[in-house]
Amino acid sequence: MHAAVLACWLRPPTCRHHHHRQAQVTLSVLDGVRVVHEDASYFFVEKPGGLCVAGDVASGVESFHEKVKRHALRYGSYQPGLLHRLDRGTTGLMVYAKTLETARHYLRLQQERGAIVKDYLAVVHGEPPSDSGRVAGGICKSRDLRSFVVRGRGSGKPVLTTYKLLRSAEHPRLGAVSSLSLRLFTGRKHQIRASCRKLGCPIVGDSQYGGAALPGGQLLLHARRVAFLGADGVAYDVACPPREWEGAGLGLGVGGELALLPGELWRERESAQGAGGGAESTPPT
Repeated sequence: MHAAVLACWLRPPTCRHHHHRQAQVTLSVLDGVRVVHEDASYFFVEKPGGLCVAGDVASGVESFHEKVKRHALRYGSYQPGLLHRLDRGTTGLMVYAKTLETARHYLRLQQERGAIVKDYLAVVHGEPPSDSGRVAGGICKSRDLRSFVVRGRGSGKPVLTTYKLLRSAEHPRLGAVSSLSLRLFTGRKHQIRASCRKLGCPIVGDSQYGGAALPGGQLLLHARRVAFLGADGVAYDVACPPREWEGAGLGLGVGGELALLPGELWRERESAQGAGGGAESTPPT
């Protein structure tokens, strides 16, 4: 278990509920940390693009985790437990635990395929080979050790990603682009980025995996939704839209570029909404 998760926990949950209930989503923004939902066990925050979650001390730029820790200590007097990470250019939901018990519960769920629903949105170059499908196999380092590749089973750690094509459009500079709804059934480093390259449609902005670079290192990859069942019977289902993709207040120099993409491109079709946002809710056979 990560040291961050085993850190001191200064405030226990104020209440416990032993029946199945739905968490009510709220929203607050304090000290630049956008909290999408918070209760006695977990809080869900929206990570902006361009920030490392942790471990970027050499740059002199405060990490996103440091911002969240300062926020938690100031407004809640607890040490937040870092449960997972997003890449620097990726935006969207991150989950933090408030107690050691709830951290352990979430980490146990991560070991069970499908116990935690993680849905993403991505804008990619071209189109995938079919309107929906899966990328399965083993993920491992590339030969030059600069990225990850998805190969056949047994070639690395097992990986499974499902996807659904939402929309396609023509961009004057980027050419054909498409928006995808993706769901992770395993949680490997660079899993979605490597999976999109495997499909032949790298993510826009992901130059490391064959996509066209965007100023500021922005990736058009967004962690849209997280859902799981808490140890106390609370059903968490929290989502947030890719607000930075609208080009408003981006501060990374890509607003003009994104303004050329139809707004509907990253908004899911009405028929694709619901569980998984159009991605498959169970691994296809």
